[in-house]
Amino acid sequence: VAVALTIQFMPAAANAVMYVLMALVLLARPRGLFGERWERFE
Repeated sequence: VAVALTIQFMPAAANAVMYVLMALVLLARPRGLFGERWERFE
């Protein structure tokens, strides 16, 4: 949805928006959207 809106209003920035959104998700949730906790076996 965000990329489609960006294409309508700022076509030059449409490609960058997808990567910015992915970077924000990785910053907020480093293990992914549906990531689970990993247990360390020592």
